[in-house]
Amino acid sequence: MVISKDDATQALGEIAAAGERVRSLTAYAYTAPYLILWGIAWMFADVVTAFWGATPLGDWAWPATALVATVINFVIALAMPRGGGKSAAPYRWRPLAAAGIGMLCVVALFVIVEPLNGKQVHTVFALLAGAAYMLMGLWLGWRLVALGVAVTVLSLGAFYGLPLGVAYLLFMGVIVGGGLILGGLWLRKV
Repeated sequence: MVISKDDATQALGEIAAAGERVRSLTAYAYTAPYLILWGIAWMFADVVTAFWGATPLGDWAWPATALVATVINFVIALAMPRGGGKSAAPYRWRPLAAAGIGMLCVVALFVIVEPLNGKQVHTVFALLAGAAYMLMGLWLGWRLVALGVAVTVLSLGAFYGLPLGVAYLLFMGVIVGGGLILGGLWLRKV
């Protein structure tokens, strides 16, 4: 049997598309546990802050939750199977370095442009989460872009539509935290 040049080109295109789909699904599966973890952390910290905000428990809800979630994040990262063989080893430090650069940028932003209230700080972090997922989605797949857009739009809606208080914190816990959890579950299903 003789294969024409067009048939060969079409077959190679289908193979490349299949490879891209596998890469995307693998990236989604890798990303899902982190989305779920940070969604639970976000929701938990917002609920505690909403109901106990004027107490030491409310004051420490976010810092303590972020610290615990960061430790769990590292445990998940260490437990994840490593793909890519030895060729990927030199690049494993880059996601951590990128997160560190992002946090330094946020600290510098808050030093230069001091937020006036907790609502602004909270919304900035929600917008940064949305932007991070949109950026990751540019490489990993459209589902992360969609999640990032949804988190960003809903966070802006909450910022402009709700006063800082229980309603705002619960809404943000549900849309950002719940959105991340649902996004993680959505990515696991593919």
